[in-house]
Amino acid sequence: MTRFNPLSRIYELRNLLLALLAGFGLLFLAQSGLDRSEDIAFRLYLDGWWPHYLRYSLGFIGLNIWLAYVRPHATQKILPVIAMIGAISLMLMYRLLTPDQPVFNDAGNLSHFTYTTRNLSLVQKQATNFLRGLLAIGALVWFPQLLTLCRKYRLLALSGGLGLLLLTAFAGELAENGAQISLALPLIGQQMQPAELIKLLAIIYLAGYLSTHQHDLNQFNYRTVRIFGVPLPNFKQMRPIAVVIGAIFGLLMLMSDLGAALVLILVLPAMLFAALKQRTFLYMLSITVLLGITGMVLLRGFQFEQLPFIAENLERVTARFTTYSDPWAQCTEANGCESYQLLHALYSLATGGLWGTGPGLGLPVYIPFIHTDLVYAAIAEEFGLLGAGGLLFLYFMLLRQCMTVASRSTEAFPRYLAVGIGTLFAAQLLIIIGGTLNLIPLTGITVPFLSKGGTSILINSVMMALLLHISDAQRPAQATTAYGQSLQPLQISMSIGMLCLLAGTGYWTMWMGPKLHPAFPKADEFANNPVAQERQAAWLKRVDRGEIFDRNGNLLVECSHEGCDVYDVSLIHLLGELTGTGNGVTGLQASYNDTFLGAGVFDLETLVAKHLGGKWHGNNLNLTIDPAWQAAANDGLGGYDGAVVVLDAETGAVLALVSHPLHNPANPQTPQLYPQIENPSQFNRATQGLYPPGSTFKTVTAAIALDEGVLKSRDTFYFPEEDWAGICHYAVYGSLNLPSCNTIERIEEMSLPEAFAWSDNIVFADAAIELGGQTMLDGAAAFGFGAPLPFDTQTAASTITNQPLNLQATEYLAQTGIGQSEVVATPLQMAVVAATIANGGKAPQPYVVEQVVKPNGKVLQSTSPTTLGRAVGRWQ
Repeated sequence: MTRFNPLSRIYELRNLLLALLAGFGLLFLAQSGLDRSEDIAFRLYLDGWWPHYLRYSLGFIGLNIWLAYVRPHATQKILPVIAMIGAISLMLMYRLLTPDQPVFNDAGNLSHFTYTTRNLSLVQKQATNFLRGLLAIGALVWFPQLLTLCRKYRLLALSGGLGLLLLTAFAGELAENGAQISLALPLIGQQMQPAELIKLLAIIYLAGYLSTHQHDLNQFNYRTVRIFGVPLPNFKQMRPIAVVIGAIFGLLMLMSDLGAALVLILVLPAMLFAALKQRTFLYMLSITVLLGITGMVLLRGFQFEQLPFIAENLERVTARFTTYSDPWAQCTEANGCESYQLLHALYSLATGGLWGTGPGLGLPVYIPFIHTDLVYAAIAEEFGLLGAGGLLFLYFMLLRQCMTVASRSTEAFPRYLAVGIGTLFAAQLLIIIGGTLNLIPLTGITVPFLSKGGTSILINSVMMALLLHISDAQRPAQATTAYGQSLQPLQISMSIGMLCLLAGTGYWTMWMGPKLHPAFPKADEFANNPVAQERQAAWLKRVDRGEIFDRNGNLLVECSHEGCDVYDVSLIHLLGELTGTGNGVTGLQASYNDTFLGAGVFDLETLVAKHLGGKWHGNNLNLTIDPAWQAAANDGLGGYDGAVVVLDAETGAVLALVSHPLHNPANPQTPQLYPQIENPSQFNRATQGLYPPGSTFKTVTAAIALDEGVLKSRDTFYFPEEDWAGICHYAVYGSLNLPSCNTIERIEEMSLPEAFAWSDNIVFADAAIELGGQTMLDGAAAFGFGAPLPFDTQTAASTITNQPLNLQATEYLAQTGIGQSEVVATPLQMAVVAATIANGGKAPQPYVVEQVVKPNGKVLQSTSPTTLGRAVGRWQ
């Protein structure tokens, strides 16, 4: 025996201490975040996690000392990685709530749990699970003949595992998700999941069989029988493997544990690749794929009325594929949100962004089965892309170490066993994290060393003990390809798989984050579902919504979690309102919703508040509204329905904006304000009301005609006596007999200023006809017609026709020139027309938000006056 040297594993001890110290920091930050959170439903002040973490830490340090005594030459890169992942797991168990109340769907099946309580039992249980795993490692690494016994009694061990699976299939306990995977152990008062054990036993059996029969398997020969000229290989030696794998898959199907079957489907080809020559491997793989496709076709065509458990499993698989294809389409009131679990995970990922919400400050507690299946989503939400990427890097280091141990092995059995263990870890990560990211259909399996589960941690620990055994025998360590093929393709495949998971995480956290983040909801298909609304309602409680001030600094709107106080009700249509979840739906509250919630501000102060304080204040708006002008406009309308817009003609700043009838949000009898509601008291006539402008549009016609030379300021217009009837004179345009009755007496000779002052219909109808339809369209567009005006709230598009072809008809064109026929405009648009004439011909772009200001008074954004272009005198 090697002489005991306590410093032989000092490298491992140093990294262990760093990992354990980092884990302590994570737990401390989680407690700090939970203490500072003001979400009443989840606000709890807890301590007491440190004794459990101390036991956990001492267990790893003790194992390090024990390994220095019994396995001093074993790899020193495994335990620190496991300790760091385990510390993250303990932090999650402390941070996440305890499943409390089961919720069932209409069919009577469990849909999800509600999470309303928190205690330290999860931390205690998980720490105990890790200690059991560490004890198992310590016991197994001490046993000198471990690998020999595994190889010798592989069939006996696998038979026992299959027996446990069979017992579980018929006497196991039904899990919350419908899978029958747990088996009670009455003597010790615990439960185990034989599917976790059978994965390890299958790997041991395959490694032993491949190492024993490797030479025979690689003797690739053909039978004399050919089918359609294709020779069939002699795979007599593969029959035991086929029988065993078939038995395992059959029992897993009985248990409804499809995740374990998928893992073994990925592990088997990897182990065959490591043991067989390339030609033999490719042929076997082709035959396996062909048999798999044939089996799927037969299963799809077979009727399972006599085998309802298989039919139920196939139905579950089909449902998962449907959910995978479009999770948002599967979450409606009609279908009961079949994708409830997956959508919560995706919203959690999107909430994380680059650096996450901070430990203890996210909302992963809403995810069903968060402790087991979808713990990765909780990491991504609270630690962001950087934290999730760090976790994936830890797993990559573990996988790399598995393959390094395998490649340096000088014996066949340890080599294939290490390959199987590494592939098993990789397969589990790709399946469960890929399902969480919706890269593949979601399948419920554990994340190694991260998810809650005693059996999973124990079996994974046994695998680590086997790796330590294998690596301890590698002296001197050297790569070899004497058995099977080089393992480099497997290592490259694992690396590509981990990069795909990182890219998928980046897609949801960075690319889809702005669309899905519950604090900044948008009125689209991503927000109009029960999951999004549930998360919005909880998340928005953490934000002090920004305030609104007029140009003199008077407070117009002040919001709290109970609602908003509006101090000038005459501005209610402009200011807008909120939904019950706390996000804006109309007016400035909608268009500047992200601003009021503090989005897009990445200064140090806001980041610290968001990620450490648990609550922050949004940004404020300073408007251009002048209180004197606003009061005058409101008083001027009095009790009449209508709208008033007052613009600064030079800058386009809105000095007043009133829409009657008013809507009083303080009146509890008033319905909630939502967009496009036909109730006139909730409709902003100033920006969205479309009305025939009538003779006011002659200003536009005159400006276009003067620019085009159709009219000149010194023109004189003559109206013969025979065209008059009283004080009205007429002109015929196609089928239209157009009157002009605006004068107080008959005027048979008018100058252009007189025609404009008297608003003579005939002059401007003639001008429009001479200009033509396209010129009228282009000229009106220079004033802003034809598209919604750029403004700080939603505006309706003012138009002069519904169909440009209509302007080819003389009668339509004549009426267009005088602001009738199909011409409609908003009051804001006609205010822009008036301002354009007043300032010399430049159409000002209207605006009402002067500044976006932080709560401390720092200006984040200022509006600079701009124009839509020159509308009058465009050729100057």
